Amino acid sequence: MLFSLRVALRFLIEGRNQSLFIVIGIAVGVSVIIFIGAIITSLQSNLIEQTLGNSAHITISESSDIFRDIRQVSRFGLIESQLAKTADFQDWRPVLTSLENNSYFTAISPVLDGNGFLVKGGEDTSVLLRGVELDRANAIYQISERIIKGSDILEGNQIIIGKELAEDFKLNPGDVVLIALANNVRERFSIQGIFDFENQSINSNWIFIDLKRAQKLLDKEDYISRIELQINDVFAADRISRELSFQLGGLIVENWKEQNAQLLNALSSQSVSNYIIQIFVLLAVTLGISSVLGISVIQRSRELGILKALGIKNNSARMIFIFQGAILGFLGALSGTALGILLINVFTNFVSVFSIEVQLSQIIFIIIITTIACIVSAVIPANSSAKLNPIEVIRNA
Repeated sequence: MLFSLRVALRFLIEGRNQSLFIVIGIAVGVSVIIFIGAIITSLQSNLIEQTLGNSAHITISESSDIFRDIRQVSRFGLIESQLAKTADFQDWRPVLTSLENNSYFTAISPVLDGNGFLVKGGEDTSVLLRGVELDRANAIYQISERIIKGSDILEGNQIIIGKELAEDFKLNPGDVVLIALANNVRERFSIQGIFDFENQSINSNWIFIDLKRAQKLLDKEDYISRIELQINDVFAADRISRELSFQLGGLIVENWKEQNAQLLNALSSQSVSNYIIQIFVLLAVTLGISSVLGISVIQRSRELGILKALGIKNNSARMIFIFQGAILGFLGALSGTALGILLINVFTNFVSVFSIEVQLSQIIFIIIITTIACIVSAVIPANSSAKLNPIEVIRNA
């Protein structure tokens, strides 16, 4: 084995120009794999962060479309053909406690939503009142970090509105506006802060208010509309939703995958295209090495014939080219990794509008796979070398 390694190194050094071109070819292929893989992976991460980073991954609610048959709950016996409509759920605190004891969830926020109108100077617009506990809501929406004017305090009749809504009505922190509800309730609120979610729809419609104040305003004491959740692994949202749905019985559990099917399809398509590119690049590298080493067998047939005449075994002759493939693959993978990282740095500094990161685990995996592929590509030339007849080789030399 050691003898085969020494011979393999000697062959590579003697044919240094050929070896250099092989290493460069492998390096280019590996750099392309690393570069494209890093861009697609980072693009997906950035897209997920932009889409899901500041939104609920899972929501728990009682839908207004769900009806419950009174016969199942009435203590007066059967009541025919009467249904009760459930719009909110009241017994949410035990559910909240149970969720807090689950390590899946990184953020848990109870919310009470209500529709209304913001009225100012004779003009009005429809808005979505979002009653929240600010500390919990911050874990999902980072409201405090998105305040561009004023402060993030939500107490009593204080509200936080969006940037577009403030611009449309020329509002500033400290201004007082009228909120009118469908139940004829009209209350005045002081604007405490203005946020910017970098989303026109949210900035134009959402108004944050303290949860307890919202419950009183909407006449839904101790009720909420939903519980919003975030998890570490966003792609596990469907599995965790199924588990929650089984545990929570009649409550409706929804996840972002159901609500963003097009986004999920786009991410899957990106991943598939990334794998296809990597496979074909690796295949091209493998075929190139196999061809070059096949030529090397012919070029080295005289030396191999002499070595066999001196007693080298077929397996040892085979290992010479296996070692060559391994050495070339490993050196090419290392060089390609350095080149790929250089390309990523150049792209990040001069072209990219989002950060591109290369994971160490991905680099190690690519180096290992490339080396193995190069070893496999050397198998056919290695078998050819093992079949050489030393007498015929020396006679025809």
